[in-house]
Amino acid sequence: NGTLCTAGGQANGTVCTAGGQANGTVCTDGGQANGTVCTDGGQANGTVCTAGGQANGTVCTDGGQANGTVCTAGGQANGTVCTDGGQANGAVCTAGGQANGAVCTAGGQANGTVCTAGGQANGTVCTAGGQANGTVCTDGGQANGAVCTAGGQANGTVCTAGGQANRTVCTAGGQANGTVCTAGGQANGTVCTAGGAGGAVATGAHSNGAGKGLTRSKLDRNVGQVTGTDCAAAGGVSAGGAGAVGELSGAAIGQGSPTPCMLLPAPSKQGLIF
Repeated sequence: NGTLCTAGGQANGTVCTAGGQANGTVCTDGGQANGTVCTDGGQANGTVCTAGGQANGTVCTDGGQANGTVCTAGGQANGTVCTDGGQANGAVCTAGGQANGAVCTAGGQANGTVCTAGGQANGTVCTAGGQANGTVCTDGGQANGAVCTAGGQANGTVCTAGGQANRTVCTAGGQANGTVCTAGGQANGTVCTAGGAGGAVATGAHSNGAGKGLTRSKLDRNVGQVTGTDCAAAGGVSAGGAGAVGELSGAAIGQGSPTPCMLLPAPSKQGLIF
């Protein structure tokens, strides 16, 4: 700290040439020290510990624990870098470890972090098979408020293949709510281009779409006239329509879940009488 150290050590207000422990001093071998370098198996506070030791506010190069420090192999660290298999909080963990507010490169868990393979992440990027919240997940994972590119689930997100999505685009075989679904999916309040179970919410009063009125107005009872669109082929979309004007509007009362279309006789477009 504010010092020169020539080989692997740290020093506090001091020069340390190789290993050693010192408090404002040079210490060449073993021992414990505060604000110093410790070269072998010792404990240190505010210091470097090069092998198997514990350290606080320090660098630990092998298998040790560290707080506010770098730990290079298999150790635990808080606010630190951990390069192999360790746990870290507010740190980088490069392999198989857990991290909070950090980078985790392989198979680890992370919160507010990047996780590159098979891990879980919150507010992060997860590149393979992991779960993510508020994140990008590229393969088979789940995501919330994120992009999921293959077979995953997403909320408020884009899902490109076979996944489920809410308020999202789903390009193949997925389900979507308030979204576009391009093939074979189901949609609510959405456009569905092939084989969908419902259609867009009708905007007209007393139409044959999802906005059918429930008021049993005189027009509905006595005439039953509707101007909504006929159902499309292959179980497609009923777009609704303007509808006959009743005492109360279907749009105001009848909006909600879509219902499967029913083929209406053409060209009369005779409506259902409630």
